Amino acid sequence: MIKQPKNIIVKIGITPSEAPFRITCLRTFLYITAIAENNAIKGGKSKVIFQIDDTNAAKRKHSNEEILEFYNMIGILPFEHSEVEITCQTDIKDECKKYFNILDKKGFIIYNKDGTCAFDINKYIEVFGTNIEVKELVSGNTNFDARNLTDKGTVVIRRSDGSFLYNFSSAIDIIYWKFTTIIRGNNKMSSAAFQNMFINSLDIETPCYFHLPLLLEEKKENEFNVNAKSSIKDLFNSGFSYMPVLNYILGTGYGDQMDHYNSLEEFNKQFEINKLHKTNAYFDFNIMKKQCNRFFQQKMSYEEYYNQLLRHIKLMGWEEDMLKYSMIGYEHRLSPQKIYQLYNQLRVNHFDVIVDEITKDKIITIIDSLLIDYQSTINALLEDKQHKKENLKLVKYILSGYFDGLACDVYKSCYNEEEYKKRLILVKEDLERSNI
Repeated sequence: MIKQPKNIIVKIGITPSEAPFRITCLRTFLYITAIAENNAIKGGKSKVIFQIDDTNAAKRKHSNEEILEFYNMIGILPFEHSEVEITCQTDIKDECKKYFNILDKKGFIIYNKDGTCAFDINKYIEVFGTNIEVKELVSGNTNFDARNLTDKGTVVIRRSDGSFLYNFSSAIDIIYWKFTTIIRGNNKMSSAAFQNMFINSLDIETPCYFHLPLLLEEKKENEFNVNAKSSIKDLFNSGFSYMPVLNYILGTGYGDQMDHYNSLEEFNKQFEINKLHKTNAYFDFNIMKKQCNRFFQQKMSYEEYYNQLLRHIKLMGWEEDMLKYSMIGYEHRLSPQKIYQLYNQLRVNHFDVIVDEITKDKIITIIDSLLIDYQSTINALLEDKQHKKENLKLVKYILSGYFDGLACDVYKSCYNEEEYKKRLILVKEDLERSNI
């Protein structure tokens, strides 16, 4: 059983590359958030350092502002229960220089001809021996042999321009922020050996690590060409919805894949660290698709539905006027993509060409009746069993929406009475102007 300390200081470290938006990275950050938030909810003290790892300028693809805006929209920021500090790894460059000079005085630094500086592993072995222990809370403590870390017996820690590489900067991070627990993907396990080697050399205690299993790429192709390393925005752009997607992602490495959460706040409150899986998982598009299709049939309140819709709208950059259809969406369990379709269909004046005068006259008659008494007209059209299908089609035409699965009166509820009547008159005028 994993035992979690009550007072934790953890880091969410994000490179300003494409990584912050990738599904596999996002999953790890969601789990880190849940560990910190749940610890605070249960009475512990949690501090999260949300840090942009900007030591390598060549990897920068996005501004810090873009990254922070995305994590606000996705729901990780701001933290509700944990203390949070937003920083950049280069903010501690003076600390890196300070500890670099300490190591230099101890004889651990080698100055290369190309201007780079390396840490002398052979010197470390002379002083501390070959064993480097990593206190691992998921798979158990792991021991590394310092002789096997590199072939050359050295590892570069400072570039020729004076900037420090990831492993050394991260080790100084641990010292500077007094991290108790480092939580990240298990692909960083070997990094822990290097970081602990630097920390040991400075005679400072090493932290505990949670190296979480990863979400790996699916072996087969799918219709949208998305995978674990794809941007989550690609899934949203393909028509998948905010919380259904997050439910699938959370379930690939935690609890039962069929568990259901209506918000990240709900997941954080229910989180139990021992339900984290111990092995890597594969992104499975077909399973995700099935789960997303059934998501809105689950029990949820209107407030939960509204908040999901609002967040999805912001993520997609859609107009927030769509929110006036939220009650309709909730009543009919519509995904945000369906709400988007409805919104676009109803706000655009688009009419198919009427092919005959009889149909045109019938539509104008229906419009006149709807303007006088909407409900009685609808009831009469529905009671005409012989022509019910045709009548429904005509009403949908009148309201300019071909939205499968919804009753005619849904369209009326999208407008107030004045807007609705104006729309009917607009359709009538358009028909009267048309030449058949």
